[in-house]
Amino acid sequence: MKSKIIRTALLLVMLAIQTNAQNNPVSNQRINIGDIVPDYQTANILNYANDKLNLQDFKGKILILDFWTFECTACVSSWPKLLALQQEFKDKIQILLVNERGTTQQVQKFVKRQEKINKYVMNLPIVYNESRLSEFFPHSFVPHVIFIDQHGIVKYIPHPLYLNRETIKAILKNNDLQLRVVSDNPVMAQSKPIFINGYLTEDPNDTRLVWSSVITPYMNNAMAVAHFGSKSILDGRAYGWIANHSLEAMVRILQSYKADPQIPVPLSRRIIKDLDSTNYVGRVDGILQLKNLYTAQLTSERNISVKIIKKKMLSDIQECFGIESSWEKQRKKCIVISKSGYQIPKYKSGEVELATTDNFVKFNNVTISDIIQKLEDGLLFYTDYPILDETGIESKLGRINLDSDKKIDFRILQTALIKFGLKLSIEEREIDMLVITRNKV
Repeated sequence: MKSKIIRTALLLVMLAIQTNAQNNPVSNQRINIGDIVPDYQTANILNYANDKLNLQDFKGKILILDFWTFECTACVSSWPKLLALQQEFKDKIQILLVNERGTTQQVQKFVKRQEKINKYVMNLPIVYNESRLSEFFPHSFVPHVIFIDQHGIVKYIPHPLYLNRETIKAILKNNDLQLRVVSDNPVMAQSKPIFINGYLTEDPNDTRLVWSSVITPYMNNAMAVAHFGSKSILDGRAYGWIANHSLEAMVRILQSYKADPQIPVPLSRRIIKDLDSTNYVGRVDGILQLKNLYTAQLTSERNISVKIIKKKMLSDIQECFGIESSWEKQRKKCIVISKSGYQIPKYKSGEVELATTDNFVKFNNVTISDIIQKLEDGLLFYTDYPILDETGIESKLGRINLDSDKKIDFRILQTALIKFGLKLSIEEREIDMLVITRNKV
């Protein structure tokens, strides 16, 4: 009788487990390399033959997940390349675009605008308003790329640069590329010494170095970010970290006069003098030069200021590569922002909005300085003209919105901002310019 009761109890437990598994077929557990993708489906899908998409629908072909956001210019600018890859490899692969936040209407409107501006048809499936995939594959930056092989096994989570023809061909041939996993939260590692005794540090608790200053070539498991901190709350180290930047970009970051130490000197305020610039910039004729990218890190157990960290890193980098940098007064044509005569919209309510893409601009609860910084980092990144504020406005602005079916350039921006009380004009001014040149010593 006792054994019968035990058998009955075990059966009830097994049934309960089975029922629970059926009701919750997919956990929120992170999926790692070597794991099989779960039996997970979503109805939030565009450009797909069925009403629902299941991650296991694609067994027999390589599935490539590419996470993107509306604000990520690099993500959207890669779409023509992704369309070409899909066309080249046809049914051997499937590229799946994933947007965690967008609604049906938002994604459709955004995609149609990109199609009109860039003259292509977006036929790749797009998953939208879907946070579960980000829980499976957590990340801090986009684009974020996942390669899943023909058997439904996660193969690589590499730097997005490896979403290319060579990687796909290698996976189809079952070649081991030994791609390192890109860090989904690089801030966690920025204050850890990256090399000890010539070996990459694997132990997060390793504190043998009281001071280190390291410069390495391009690291394929690090995102291109810069960060600085005094006495990191993570492990009590002060640190500076600039990953996968060109030398001129590193100098612009370390010479920055902005309040935020991560914000570099704009390209429009930088001059490369008496040097072959093709060896010092990240892109030449639009093509990324990995050989020109480096990672620099400084760590200290002693608490030192960000200002000192940047000064020491700049000194080490310049000494290592035989260059120097300084500020010089020069007369130069600039984009001058002044009042246009129209009423300037003052901030009234709402959260901070500071967004620019190729076809929309949204500013709210921001200063003129914030706007200039965003334009320098976005729409006017490659302009030859430094941007100056001569408005005299110190209060915050709001409700500046521009939505265009054309790619926004300087002329479109100039015309649109007039009605918001802001005038953009090209005028000559004497300004400070950052000059990078050969070390004369």
